[in-house]
Amino acid sequence: MVGETLGRYRVIEKIGSGGMGEVYRAHDDQLDRDVALKVLPAGALADDAARKLFRKEAQTLAKLNHQSIATIHEFGSQDGVDFLVMELILGKSLKGVLKDGPVPENQVQRLGLQLTEGLAAAHEQGVIHRDLKPANIMITSAGRLKILDFGLAKLVEGTTALDLAQSSTQSDAMPGTLPYMAPEQLRGGPIDARTDVYATGAVLYETATGQRPFPETNAARLIESILHQAPRRPCELNRGVSSGLQAILLRALEKEPENRYRAIQELHTEFEQLKVTAGKKTTSITLELSQPSPLEIAHVLFVDLVQYSMLPMEEQRLRLCELQKIVRNTTEFIRAKSADQLISVHSGDGMALVFFGDPEAPVRCAVELSRVLSATPEIKLRMGINTGPVYRVADINADRVVSGGGINLAQRVMDCGDAGHILLSKVAADVLMQLSHWSSGYHCGILASVGRDGGLGRENSDSGSLVR
Repeated sequence: MVGETLGRYRVIEKIGSGGMGEVYRAHDDQLDRDVALKVLPAGALADDAARKLFRKEAQTLAKLNHQSIATIHEFGSQDGVDFLVMELILGKSLKGVLKDGPVPENQVQRLGLQLTEGLAAAHEQGVIHRDLKPANIMITSAGRLKILDFGLAKLVEGTTALDLAQSSTQSDAMPGTLPYMAPEQLRGGPIDARTDVYATGAVLYETATGQRPFPETNAARLIESILHQAPRRPCELNRGVSSGLQAILLRALEKEPENRYRAIQELHTEFEQLKVTAGKKTTSITLELSQPSPLEIAHVLFVDLVQYSMLPMEEQRLRLCELQKIVRNTTEFIRAKSADQLISVHSGDGMALVFFGDPEAPVRCAVELSRVLSATPEIKLRMGINTGPVYRVADINADRVVSGGGINLAQRVMDCGDAGHILLSKVAADVLMQLSHWSSGYHCGILASVGRDGGLGRENSDSGSLVR
């Protein structure tokens, strides 16, 4: 197909594929612009009558004009090849974004507002999406959400849930990717706007938690769960999910359509109210930061790359980027960041992770880093942990940062160790030892008690890592 010409469109490269066909980047020679050209699967339109009906549907979809909806330019046929010409969107699919794990709640709110706004505009024109999933949602480099493939699932409307169970559980199974299909779709019942409400709930549930509402990979078991089981509460998968967002998601995922939001606009209104509530909290934080900040007790993990200064400059940059990516993907980082209980401060050859509230957080994070990095031997870390006073400040760019002796001592603790060591200050160790499951159930490869004078006393130095 690459190098061929369909109508006035010169095919440049293949950029994707799925149950609805293959997608190519093409150039419109008449208007001198690049477009996305979706070639429909062979046999999708069995005859001229089906082709005529689809053309009518495509004309309806082309009338959808909203910034959250990818524009359809035209439908064409040439030498038995049926294709749609669409707006070319440069960015990343939500499916690709979620490979890095859940996103913070403020971003879930923003995406939820854009997604429901676009769906509401389509529903006003009588168009139901039917196949909403992360792969059909693009995020541009400017952060704008774009919905793809509106209404195209009608092409294979005769496919049943049983057909899907027998054939495929892949993310591109049609109509409607199975994990995001509403119960009424699986039962073969009537489809309406509330079906898109369910799919929106499923997509945003995964966006907030990093997991699908029903994670089963066996198709028959997945269908059984969608029809009869309740999804886990989002806060069980991500403690950073607020009660407000959780309530919205669970209502959208109700089994019976009448128990969900009656219209996508209602769901949009819920996200607007959630944003207002979150905005009040942010304003409160901003006002607090404008005043002299009181001292707080924080739990600090300081990490740095061993022999960083001996690496070539380009290698330094690559190692730092890789370390930051690994840290951002740890369970503890994601949880604390979503709950606004973490501030990360970058140093020249590492970073300080300043946790608030939970004294165990830096240790859990350090243990996870050690396990992950065991598969990346080229990245060697030293880690130091301390509990102590810090204060919050706002720099000239209004970024939230922290400073104080709690961070400084964590760095001194780290400096006492070698590659692979996790060291604790005496204060941090004393706090943890008051928790019964730590005092009896854990030991440390290099569990250090570092006094206020910087003196080091090692315990259990014959063991290799922090393990249960």
